[in-house]
Amino acid sequence: MAYRGASKLTFAPAWANMNEEERQAEQVAAMEIVAKYGGEQEGQWILWSDQVLLTITKYPDQASAIKSQMAIVARGAFELQGQAALTIEEMIEYQAEING
Repeated sequence: MAYRGASKLTFAPAWANMNEEERQAEQVAAMEIVAKYGGEQEGQWILWSDQVLLTITKYPDQASAIKSQMAIVARGAFELQGQAALTIEEMIEYQAEING
């Protein structure tokens, strides 16, 4: 079953010490990691008041999403806060199942 994740990205302290080329390399590496674990980005938004980049990504399963996030964070340039993202339709379907 596919898993849709929402990730809030902020910059780790190491980001401030990187030059433009290193920053670009980290962004490319993050996208490659997402692809490696079967992720497909559905969209990205800046949450201006929170100072974060919100990304919605669909993965084959939850384990793939977690591995992807762990691999990106381990590189040291980004900090991520992830959680499941449900469509309204999915939430209505789940609620209907609960209610029987």
